[in-house]
Amino acid sequence: MELCIIIPTYREELNIEVTLLELFYEIPEIDKFIIVDDSPDNLTKIAVQNITRNFGNKEVVLIGSPSKLGRGFAVRQGMSWAIDHFTSCSHFIEMDADGSHNAQMVRRLMLQDSKLDFIIGSRYLPKSNIVGWPKKREYFSRLINLSLRLLFRYPVSDWTNGLRRYSKKSTKFLLSTKIQNGGFIYLSEQILHLRKMGVPATEIPIDFFDRSKGSSSVTKRELFAAMCAVVNLFCAFGTKRKLKNPISQ
Repeated sequence: MELCIIIPTYREELNIEVTLLELFYEIPEIDKFIIVDDSPDNLTKIAVQNITRNFGNKEVVLIGSPSKLGRGFAVRQGMSWAIDHFTSCSHFIEMDADGSHNAQMVRRLMLQDSKLDFIIGSRYLPKSNIVGWPKKREYFSRLINLSLRLLFRYPVSDWTNGLRRYSKKSTKFLLSTKIQNGGFIYLSEQILHLRKMGVPATEIPIDFFDRSKGSSSVTKRELFAAMCAVVNLFCAFGTKRKLKNPISQ
């Protein structure tokens, strides 16, 4: 299994060096990385250059954007580039840059059956652990995830965590769909698109850590927009129960 890691970032210059360094040392067999950065300055670019200049065996691609387009658009940009240029990769892993997803959890995704098309690292399974996250953030996250689970009658415990593994075929399918939500609710939209195609979401437990540096890029306005987006998702997917045949591996 050849993997590429896709990392969407926004003002994560304090964390991206540590994240990449940990991945380089703890998972040396992965040598392809795509960072999609929506920051309005060059600080992330400088941080990436600083850490990669001593690792000539790593292919680290930095895709910039002049404005904050949102996580959904950023992830799709990374997926599209990876499909077109890293053609030998059979799977792609998406993760956060802020330290909430560490190399051990990435390896846990890697070790899962290669035949699985879509895997979510879940914060809300019985064996999962949440470390250091403010209770207010955790309660809101649990509420929105429970709402999504009940609304769509689909037993996924974590609809909004960004640690995921995709097969090449599921990635191509997602890129063929029209995106409705550019923000973090795109993570939930992905689940619904794949469900519609008969591709199940496999969840595995992870340890999730609060960021050690910087602040979350999710604003109150985006949280409100996310709630509105859930309503839009229900209008698009909630009444469409008929599933197509699964994507073959």
